[in-house]
Amino acid sequence: MIKKVIGILLIAGALATGYYGIHQLNENSGASLKIGNVELGVTNTKERNQDYVYLGIAVLLLGGGIYVLTKK
Repeated sequence: MIKKVIGILLIAGALATGYYGIHQLNENSGASLKIGNVELGVTNTKERNQDYVYLGIAVLLLGGGIYVLTKK
């Protein structure tokens, strides 16, 4: 019973962390300026790397939740 609750909490945490990471990744996509046929873009790599860390944590939480739920 406790294992199921922990597994569900891990999966819920994975979904929340993944959603936050994707939302931040889309929000921090950077700015661009188009002049004629040339487009100049600027991104903040520090924030983008942090967003990828959130996605990585979400994958680990999801894997842990599935492992806990399927382990007998």
